Amino acid sequence: MVFTYDGAPGATPVDTIRFLTGDTDESEYFLEDAEINWLYQEWIAKGTPYYVAAMACDAISAKLAREVTINSDGQTLSLDQLQEKYSRLSQQLREQHEDALVGGSSLYAGGMEADKRLYPDVAPLAFGTRMHDNPEAGRQDYGDTSDLLDSWQSGQWGEAVP
Repeated sequence: MVFTYDGAPGATPVDTIRFLTGDTDESEYFLEDAEINWLYQEWIAKGTPYYVAAMACDAISAKLAREVTINSDGQTLSLDQLQEKYSRLSQQLREQHEDALVGGSSLYAGGMEADKRLYPDVAPLAFGTRMHDNPEAGRQDYGDTSDLLDSWQSGQWGEAVP
């Protein structure tokens, strides 16, 4: 049984995963170095050490799943709470993994909310119109857009938003 932790996250994969999972106590640890190295090799392709740490938390949680709550003489020893804590930590590490991949910001696509209507003097949006125009090839066939114009002019798209 091998346990190493130098207190330098980022220096080695083992130190990084131990730091992120909180498995840093030499007298009472859950994962051995070989197990952490295997998890690292299996899951680092996902992109960040946070995902590997989440998988390590899942492994620790699986080890702790066999623990039970003991009631005796009015005393309660809840050993299953540690398993629940590692499950929550795994979820938090997955969220940190997603934030690291996205850059910490939320995704934004578009510029118009679905329930808002364009101003009446703005023509309806048509994504494909003139999308593939090539000036050397001449004017392209845009297809029939009359149904878009009719519904826009008749006000079927809802109320105008100032």
